[in-house]
Amino acid sequence: MPLRFSSLHFAVAASFIISAPTAITTPLAAQSISDDALAAKVNQTLFAEAAFQDATIQATAHNGTVTLTGSVPNSAARILASTETDQLEGVKTVLNNLIVGSMLTQEPPAPLPRETRTLSLPNHSILAIRLDDYVSTETAKVGDTFHGVVSSAVYCSGYPLLPAGTPVLGHVIEAKSASKLHGLPMLTISLMAVRVNGSNNEAVDVPISTIPLSTRVKGTGTLQLGRQIELPPQTALRFESSTVTEIPVEFSGGKPVYRQAASGKATLDHSSKSQSN
Repeated sequence: MPLRFSSLHFAVAASFIISAPTAITTPLAAQSISDDALAAKVNQTLFAEAAFQDATIQATAHNGTVTLTGSVPNSAARILASTETDQLEGVKTVLNNLIVGSMLTQEPPAPLPRETRTLSLPNHSILAIRLDDYVSTETAKVGDTFHGVVSSAVYCSGYPLLPAGTPVLGHVIEAKSASKLHGLPMLTISLMAVRVNGSNNEAVDVPISTIPLSTRVKGTGTLQLGRQIELPPQTALRFESSTVTEIPVEFSGGKPVYRQAASGKATLDHSSKSQSN
C-alpha cells in the first residue's frame, strides 16, 4: 500500500526542522586588569563627568572591588558615581562611601594646599604617539623638528603621568633621500620633549630622551624602507625612553591631582635642547 502523509505529518516534520538545535556560545572571560589600572580607569571616567565638577572622589580597587570615597554635591551625583563605576569593565563590586555635601553640618574645610612635586617616568617606558606633521626623506634635514601627541596614556602607579593627547616634540637625527648616488633612503628620528600641565595648570615643556627610530637597525626601532621614507600626519609610532625623566605633577593632600593633557605644541629652548641630546 502506498504511504500517505496528511497535512498534520508535514506540519510535525516542519516543526522539527525549524526547531533544530543551535550552538550556544558564551562570551570569553574578560581579561584581568590590575588594581592600579582599574582604579585609574575609574578615576579618569569620573573626572571626565561634568556632574562631578564640584565633587571630590577618590577610587581605590582590590580584586575587582572598587571603593569610592570623598564627597559629592547631591544624592543624584552619589548614585551616578556608583552607576558609572559599575558599568566599567573589570569592576565586580562597588562600595560607595561618598558623602553628600548637604549632609555635612560643619563649615566646609579650607581647600588643601597644593604643591608641585615630580614623578619619575621610568627608563624603557613605551610612548605610543601619533604624528601631527609630515616627515619625508625627500625634504627632511638634520635638526628638523616635528610634532605629535601621545595616543595612549602612560601610567605611573595608576596615575596618568602622560595623558592621551599630551603634545610631544621630536627631531630628525639623520636624513638622506634615495638617489642613484646615495642608494636607499635613510632616516633616524627621536623624541626630545613632552608638554604637561604643571603648577596652576601652566604648560611645562620637559626634555626627554628616547631610543631613536631608524632605518639602520632591525627590531623595535625600525622604520620601513621604500623608495622614499614618508611619515604622513596620523602615522602611529612607538618610542622607548632611554633615561628616567622627572615629570612635574601637582599634589593636593599628599595625592597627585588628576589632569588633562596640556594644550598647544611642545617646544624647547636652545639650552634645554642641548641637555636632552
